[in-house]
Amino acid sequence: MSELFVRRERPKRAVVNRVLQVLYPESKLGRISRLRGGLSNHMFSAQYRAASGDPGRIVLRMTTDWERSASENARREYTTLLRVREAGVLAPQPLMLDEAGDYLGRPGLVTSFEGRTVENPRRPGPWLRGLAQAVATLHEVTPDRVDLTHLSRQSEASLRRKIEQGLPEGLRHDVLALEMQTSLERGLKWGPECLIHDDYWPGNVVWRRGRVGAIVDWTTAVVGDAREDVAQCRLDLAATHSMAYADSFTREYEAATGRTLKDVWFFDLRRGVTALDSFRSWIPGYVDSGLTYMTEELMETRLRAFLRAALENAR
Repeated sequence: MSELFVRRERPKRAVVNRVLQVLYPESKLGRISRLRGGLSNHMFSAQYRAASGDPGRIVLRMTTDWERSASENARREYTTLLRVREAGVLAPQPLMLDEAGDYLGRPGLVTSFEGRTVENPRRPGPWLRGLAQAVATLHEVTPDRVDLTHLSRQSEASLRRKIEQGLPEGLRHDVLALEMQTSLERGLKWGPECLIHDDYWPGNVVWRRGRVGAIVDWTTAVVGDAREDVAQCRLDLAATHSMAYADSFTREYEAATGRTLKDVWFFDLRRGVTALDSFRSWIPGYVDSGLTYMTEELMETRLRAFLRAALENAR
C-alpha cells in the first residue's frame, strides 16, 4: 500500500526540537499541530519562541512515495521552492532538506509557515481574485527565465500518447466518459511552456490577513501548459462550490494575464477524466480541510455537470 493513504502520527517533541535547534539555536518549542487536508504529504506546524523572545512557526513536511520515492520527492520539492521564490512566486521559504530522514525520521523538508487555507470565504470575489492572481504570477516562470531542469515536461506528444491509451478501466462503459474521450482525441494546439503547479486548487493556497500568503505543496510541479492549472482549479471550484465560482475564477485569471484563454474545455475534460475515475478518494481530503458537506453523491453530480458543460463548449 502506498504511503499516500497512510496517516502518520504527530512527530515526537524530541524530533521537532532537534530540528529547531539546528535552525534556531536555543529556541523554545511550543505547540505541534497537524495541518489538515493534505494527501501527498503529511504536514505539521510547530510553534516556537526564538532566543530573542520573538515567536515563530515552521512547517514540517514528511513526503510520501507519490509518483516517485519519498526521498526524491523531498529533494525535488525543496529545489522547486528555491527556484520559484527566486522568481518572485509566493511560496514557503525552504529551511531544511532532510532527504534521508536523519532529522525527521523519514524523508521530508522544513519550510516557513505562511498562513492557512480558506475553503469557505465570506467574500468570494476577493478570494477568487487572489487565487487567480497567484497562479497567473506562477505562470510567468518559464524555462528561459528560470532553471527548471529538475522538473519533467508535459509536452503535446506526451499528452497525445496518454490520450491514445484510452479511458481508465473503470470508465470504459461510462457514456459521459466515452463522449469526453472522443472530444479529447480531436487534440488542440499546445500553449507556450511555463511552470505549472499541476495540483492547483484552493486547498494548496494559504492566506494571511486576507491576502494570499503562499502556494504550497509543489510535489507534482512540472513544465507544461498553463491551462492545466486553470482547469484543475476550475474543476475543484465547480465540485466544491459552483460553476459560477469556476467561471469567475477564469475571468479573474484572464484579467490578471491580459489574455483570453482558448480551448479551456479540452483541459477541463482532460482533468475531468482523472477526477471522474478517482474523485471518491478525494472526499476525505475535502472533508478534512473543512468542506464537511462534501459527499460522493454531491461531488459526482457537480462533476458530471461541469464535464457536460465542457462538452458543450467543445462543440
